[in-house]
Amino acid sequence: MRTITEERRPTTPDATREPAPRTDTHAWLRERIPSNLALFVGVAWYVLFFIGTALEPEPTHPDVIPAWLGATIDVALLGLLAVTAAGLMARRRWGLVA
Repeated sequence: MRTITEERRPTTPDATREPAPRTDTHAWLRERIPSNLALFVGVAWYVLFFIGTALEPEPTHPDVIPAWLGATIDVALLGLLAVTAAGLMARRRWGLVA
């Protein structure tokens, strides 16, 4: 068995290198996404939502959470899903972020 060694200089990070400029978030969110990605994410949300509701067990104590809190959480979830669906139909990045 033979070992080959190679002499390398130690690499040091270049301190003068400037970080890449950040793009404007507003412009980044308005960029378009591919239609197959939008379709995939939309179908995944649809399928996973119904799988989650189908697998949800019956509550043992349904009066633990007040009705107004449960309704508020439901409205927030469905509202955000509607915003996501609108963003995916428009094929914009903000549909993925929502």
